[in-house]
Amino acid sequence: MTALNFTSGASVNRIRRERGFLFNFNPSRQGSRRRGSNNLTSRYKREKRSCSVQCICLADRFANKVPTPSEKQALYQAGLGGKKIEFCLDDNEQEVVRKLTDDECGFPQLKNCGGFELLQCTGNRRTLDVISCKWSIKELKARFGSQVKFYLRPIQKNLSVKPVKDVETPDLKEVCHGCKGEFPVLELRQHLDICTAIDDVINSSSSEDDLPAVFEVSPQEETVDLTTDVTTESPPVSTIHGTSDGTLPNGNDENSLPGEHDVEGVEDGKLHVKHAVQLTIKYCKDNAISNPVEILR
Repeated sequence: MTALNFTSGASVNRIRRERGFLFNFNPSRQGSRRRGSNNLTSRYKREKRSCSVQCICLADRFANKVPTPSEKQALYQAGLGGKKIEFCLDDNEQEVVRKLTDDECGFPQLKNCGGFELLQCTGNRRTLDVISCKWSIKELKARFGSQVKFYLRPIQKNLSVKPVKDVETPDLKEVCHGCKGEFPVLELRQHLDICTAIDDVINSSSSEDDLPAVFEVSPQEETVDLTTDVTTESPPVSTIHGTSDGTLPNGNDENSLPGEHDVEGVEDGKLHVKHAVQLTIKYCKDNAISNPVEILR
């Protein structure tokens, strides 16, 4: 009986070894694998999944367009510019509002504005639409995805756009080739206007450093301020030669513009731009023409 039991035990062990060899069965490895999977599950439960959402706070309670670049700059200086706010996927509406109005990562200005709305821009339009679904992160992500940008608009009163941030200037400095002094890059150009040593450096530089004529900056043409009264600057009446019956030599009436041959300032048959602009302004004032379409005619 003892020999039979020993033989049966040896056969069982041999069968187990053969089964493990064929199917790569390892009880100790299976146990460690099971324990490892449990550790991953518990770690996943401890670390909640999160997502970051880009948010911009609007100052005008009636705003319905995406802010322009200049408006975005003003909002940024007022602490209302774009911010990435991190949410957990299981955040409810109350938690979303708390993070949106947080003093550090959100917009605390929204706490006393009498409520705010969530808006988003769809497609290529600049028009903002109010989000009417629940504000839980699961609902917002399911409806708009994770790459959406939210706009926050106050309801009862506008937010202050008084700058709360000073624009930081670059700390970079550069050495002046003339006096060898070190100056911030934003002040270096103004320094060159008063630096006397830089002239010697420029004069001693080789002609190979000079740019060709195509790169030369031409002097700006003289412009005429359309808002000023040009009656004192316009050509005198004596320079416009008319006939005794009040008509101009070109056959037009007295309300028409004079021809090129009747105005001083004509060079080689071409009317100078300054005189043409002055005559046009005077003509529009005399005839009370303010429509831009009529002026261009």
